[in-house]
Amino acid sequence: MTIEELKKKTGGLLVDKTFETCKLSNIKDKENSKKFKYCGVYILTDDGNQIVYIGSSYVRTVRERLLQYQQEKGTGNYTLHKDLIDGRKCLEINAIEYIKSLTANAFFDESLEYKLITMADGVVNITGK
Repeated sequence: MTIEELKKKTGGLLVDKTFETCKLSNIKDKENSKKFKYCGVYILTDDGNQIVYIGSSYVRTVRERLLQYQQEKGTGNYTLHKDLIDGRKCLEINAIEYIKSLTANAFFDESLEYKLITMADGVVNITGK
């Protein structure tokens, strides 16, 4: 399924959302340095624009989460490695290179928890943790 197909299927859920895209291997490039600096939902797609993985990042920015995926296995990206291998998207030996070949597509979105935290006075949970 592509992102466009998913947009149609969700009946407007993704309409009017901030949307950015970048190849994971290029996320550190200067021209992409301002991308994904928000909390939200990200969709990883392959070279054929097929959705491979959908995730969210609410404790850190989407950018920080995507950078984490490019690190070696066992450094915070184990779940993605495991999901890709178990889902037969790649072999374990090729996981890091496969991840770098994916394109990140992100939508700005705050979870209800974060919306409530920012609206409420005197809340102890100021970081959402």
